Amino acid sequence: MAIDRIAYVTDDGDLFTINADGTDQLKLTGTSQMSSSALQAVLAQPSHEDSLYTWPTWAPDGEKIAASHVEVSRGSAVISVEVIEVVNGQERKVFTNESPSLVAQGAPHYLYWSPDSAYLAVLAGSSEGLTLWVVDVAGSADPVAVATGAPLYFHWSMSSDLLAIHVGDDLIVARKPFDTPAPAVRSGLVGFRVPAVSPDGAKVAYTDSVGSGNALLVGQIRDLSGTQSVVDVGELSAFAWSPDGAEIAVVDSQEARSGAFQRLRVAAANGSAVRTVAEGAIVSFYWSPTGKGLAWLDLDGSGERARWWVEDGTGTPGKELFSFQPSSDTGIMLWFFDQYGYSHSPWSPDGRHLVFAGLQRRGAGSANGHSPSGDRVFVLDVEGGNPPRELAAGKLAFWSWN
Repeated sequence: MAIDRIAYVTDDGDLFTINADGTDQLKLTGTSQMSSSALQAVLAQPSHEDSLYTWPTWAPDGEKIAASHVEVSRGSAVISVEVIEVVNGQERKVFTNESPSLVAQGAPHYLYWSPDSAYLAVLAGSSEGLTLWVVDVAGSADPVAVATGAPLYFHWSMSSDLLAIHVGDDLIVARKPFDTPAPAVRSGLVGFRVPAVSPDGAKVAYTDSVGSGNALLVGQIRDLSGTQSVVDVGELSAFAWSPDGAEIAVVDSQEARSGAFQRLRVAAANGSAVRTVAEGAIVSFYWSPTGKGLAWLDLDGSGERARWWVEDGTGTPGKELFSFQPSSDTGIMLWFFDQYGYSHSPWSPDGRHLVFAGLQRRGAGSANGHSPSGDRVFVLDVEGGNPPRELAAGKLAFWSWN
């Protein structure tokens, strides 16, 4: 089991794990093993110029990583999903695309483990469009197609027995073992991407038109009975429950096609109170895994650099930590943060650090004058006061969940 580890991807398409202090770097894909480890020696996978890995996704149990794999053979590309055991490096193909298509720029799939690490949800392109598949990683059954359409976003319940899925303008609830077509429980929904299941699995949050505007609503997930309005929102919003389920953080904008949100607020889940955390060109937010406050990113005046901010949840003003130019892949993660935030964590498990990939300075060839050119992986202390620690060359980086 990997504890408090970071997985990252290089520009060459190799996958590594590393400690936050830069020690114990392990190469999971490639021709050589970087070092020995307390995790045991990792058997490196063969790597070729026509093969690359990307979007590593930690299983919550810390025992395995799923990643997209692209391999070109005789001029044709084969796109698959591989599950790699982090202790022994063994690799197993669990899904292969029907066609070599992408779900987003630079993203062959979107991968999201169930909280119990038994199932892997795979969003992939198909002949019918975007399709959500569920793979029983420990079983022998074929992947199950759960929903098809666009746009398509989803959230696992903490019990791993259901998926709340927003496909087109419908909200559907698919239940384990996910092999029975699920009818829409609500149709005609507007103004959001990802539904949010409460930590106890009893409720789901979404937005819909109410009167002359939109509102964030919470209803019982079994039948959406007793729907309650939590807070009014703009034309586009994104939201997530706090880890304890007592609050919901929400960003919104009055412009549905805006490149950023205009404000970040935290509302009591019962609608009794709301406070404004930040205003400006907000890109994304992430609850601390400890539940004590939030981290978020906004854009500076140039609109090209992102700035990390944090607040501790006590109502004191947030503090700016660091500005950087995100890598292109990190930019995808930030743009769709309300989906990626459930599967790819920038937070350390103890809530003390953040990991990200990009450049400290616009157009910088190196971060410190002697390191290799290109995007770098950084670890940032949320207490502030110190520059981030540079770990390695890389374009994507995510923390393990434990």
